[in-house]
Amino acid sequence: MSSIVSEQYQFVIGVDTHAATHTFALVAGATRAVLDHAVFPTSAAGLSRAEDGCRRCTASRTPQRTTAAVVGRNTTAAKGD
Repeated sequence: MSSIVSEQYQFVIGVDTHAATHTFALVAGATRAVLDHAVFPTSAAGLSRAEDGCRRCTASRTPQRTTAAVVGRNTTAAKGD
């Protein structure tokens, strides 16, 4: 089995975290093309919208094998950018 994540999953959800917002990108594993992206606030409501958005984007595509890769810097939201 390959150790390259994009070869093991149909979709990779990339998340870049910051103090006020998190940026999400849905990437096709096979082609590495960005299929969708959005920025959400770090509030509970914003994170709930992000979760719903990720589910909607991957649920409409079958079969689905999805993972997430999160880029963070310790406790970014607590320390600020």
